[in-house]
Amino acid sequence: MTARRKTYLLWLALVTFVAIINVIFKNSLTQVLVMVTACYALYQLLKMDHVFDRKKRRENRASR
Repeated sequence: MTARRKTYLLWLALVTFVAIINVIFKNSLTQVLVMVTACYALYQLLKMDHVFDRKKRRENRASR
């Protein structure tokens, strides 16, 4: 299994865990925690793909 796949699965597990905690303890704090965790996980995964780094994106496009 590649490191990229492991990272995706780790973030998926973390977001799922927080969502389950939200189901068990239904309050506004856990709902906010789910939203923050999901947004941060999305940010980390996009950062891993160099979405926010124009220089890296240009290098990746040029190498194809």
